[in-house]
Amino acid sequence: MEYTRGTYVQSHDTLHLAGQFANADYSVKDDKGCFRSGDYDEDFKISRRSDSLIRFISLTNVIPIDARLIKRTTCHPKPL
Repeated sequence: MEYTRGTYVQSHDTLHLAGQFANADYSVKDDKGCFRSGDYDEDFKISRRSDSLIRFISLTNVIPIDARLIKRTTCHPKPL
C-alpha cells in the first residue's frame, strides 16, 4: 500500500493530484526502499459506477482505482 500527501484539483470529470509520497503517518517518505518515493503527480478520469462506487481511471497507468463509500455522514455547522 502506498500513501501520498498533497493537493487535488477537480475540473469537470478530471482529478489532478500533486504531492509527495508519504508513510502511513503522512510523514515524507525516504528515498530508500522498494516503493516509489519523491514527487507524485497524477491525473485521473472520474467515472461514477453506482451511488456508492466511484472509479478513478489513471491517464498514465492501466490499473483503475475503485473507491467505495463505507459510511455516510452529515454535517451540521454551528454558528460562530
